[in-house]
Amino acid sequence: MKRLSASVFLILFLQNFVHGQPTDTFRRWYFGVMAGPQFSRLIPKDPGAGWTTGIFSAIDVSYALQHSAKGWSVHFQPGVNGSRSKRTNSDSTFHMTWKSKVMSVNLPLLVRYTFLEGKIRPFAEAGASYLMYNSWSLKGEGYFCQDGGCYPNEFDAKIKNSVKKGRFSALAGVGVEFDLGKVTIPVTVRWNEQLLKKETFYDPVSATTTYASFKSRTIQVAAGITF
Repeated sequence: MKRLSASVFLILFLQNFVHGQPTDTFRRWYFGVMAGPQFSRLIPKDPGAGWTTGIFSAIDVSYALQHSAKGWSVHFQPGVNGSRSKRTNSDSTFHMTWKSKVMSVNLPLLVRYTFLEGKIRPFAEAGASYLMYNSWSLKGEGYFCQDGGCYPNEFDAKIKNSVKKGRFSALAGVGVEFDLGKVTIPVTVRWNEQLLKKETFYDPVSATTTYASFKSRTIQVAAGITF
């Protein structure tokens, strides 16, 4: 009789334990990749230069802070950014064509809030990025004229890890996630501005105050896939 009572109690306990467990488990960790074009310019605006186009790619490691697609998540997105530009300066005494190439490795960390949990999920995000590595090259070809003659002129410079200040940038963006079942497709528009203290100096030639340090502002458009 004691064995029967113990068996009945054990069966009832196991039934209650099983029914008390969640019937579905929500994944908190996700992994993905993302890539897209980017458009950069210097602030304050250089009168002779416009937006510089480039591309970037990154991996996305994210963690959901709740058991739902709606709500907060943290995203770590290390990636590579690259851009090329071409510019020509010319007047009656010289002509130069400049070609620049920039490549950097960045470590962004963002907090994202997703507003819905259906198949189409809009979100907003904000965070900061650390510039881990930067390389820059500039080549110039042309000529200058003086004393009744014109002479060829060339310039070639390459600098690695040239950034001494302003390694941190502020990030903010909006986007939409498309839930396709086993994978999710995020599309994001992001603003990225270098956090660099404005420095000025007095230029005795022009008798004006001139900005000594330029900072970069970048707009990125990215599409990705998350597993």
